[in-house]
Amino acid sequence: GQAVYAFLKDRNFDCWVIGRQSAQDAALPSKCRYRSSYPNLEDAVAGADTVFHFASVTTPALGERKPLLDMENIALTLALAEACEKSRVRHLVFASSGGTVYGELSKPASEDFPTHPLSSYGIAKLASEQYLSHFARRSKMHVTVLRMSNVYGGNQIKKGEQGVVSYLHQRILTGQPVRLLGNT
Repeated sequence: GQAVYAFLKDRNFDCWVIGRQSAQDAALPSKCRYRSSYPNLEDAVAGADTVFHFASVTTPALGERKPLLDMENIALTLALAEACEKSRVRHLVFASSGGTVYGELSKPASEDFPTHPLSSYGIAKLASEQYLSHFARRSKMHVTVLRMSNVYGGNQIKKGEQGVVSYLHQRILTGQPVRLLGNT
């Protein structure tokens, strides 16, 4: 999200970051404009032409341990779509998950490849895609779904269970064993 913000700001787009925290608790770069979604998400998106939805309550591993938390991801997406619709946002871009909605693959997947999520997180991402498709059909809002997999950028830091590329990079640089899906 921060990389998209920086990209847009560098090109003189009027943009801001929305989060659940207060502006003081958001821990964003000092020049970053911020709006809290609390108490009103509709107010936070008001005036936006395009909204990029990169927020998630869970990670794939956490979703497997606590699948009900993935329902919060779906609810968050629905609330955002509804707020965008009411605020007349023209375009919603949703970060889905190419790594989890297709299941196990032996070849690269195209956009029209059949989905077969094998995790709670992937099921929630796919359900969110379907809800957004419904919003796009019933309103004037355009929806774009990005099925990204293991996204990495120069500012990414290893934090909790996120960031497989930074995890691999750090483990390899320090000569430590790499553990994937419980195997070394």
